[in-house]
Amino acid sequence: MKMEATQTFSGIAYDPGFFQEKMGQARKWLVQNGEQFGPERMSDPCQIDLGMLVRDGVLYPEEWSCMSFCMDEDTDPEELRQDQDILLTMAYERSNIAQDPRFQQFLQENQSWLEEYSLFLALDRFFCGIHWQNWPEDIRRRYGYALDHYRRELYFDREYQMYLQFLCARQHALTGMGTDLK
Repeated sequence: MKMEATQTFSGIAYDPGFFQEKMGQARKWLVQNGEQFGPERMSDPCQIDLGMLVRDGVLYPEEWSCMSFCMDEDTDPEELRQDQDILLTMAYERSNIAQDPRFQQFLQENQSWLEEYSLFLALDRFFCGIHWQNWPEDIRRRYGYALDHYRRELYFDREYQMYLQFLCARQHALTGMGTDLK
């Protein structure tokens, strides 16, 4: 099966439809209760330049080079995402990101959408990718007690998702495509 692929900053090919599908689900989950949602602010973590993370010292070149990131007719896009997620998780765990003042500034400037979007992605991962309409009713309907519970329970998963958006914004700034988070 031949896959449509897009080239990323780091030269890794990926299926762009996956991000669009998740973003659409997040929008519907948030909007159902009148939440504001700004998809124009989000970036696809599959486009993160892993070389930037090597330069930051949170990934090692040998870790990156041992992964196979080429997409051809036989490549499973899900396997590709899983491989990249392993590296991004290692980078996050080594980053001590909560102490970075640039990250704190990014959180403040993007609070209007980032909190809820990161919660959605953490929940999506927690519920193993099943569609949000099949989640338990309390979180599907965004009841306050359920939101509070999952925000606490999934703190590090949420922070990881925020870290990925921070990396995207930083990368866009470095390439002249976005904010000033160099």
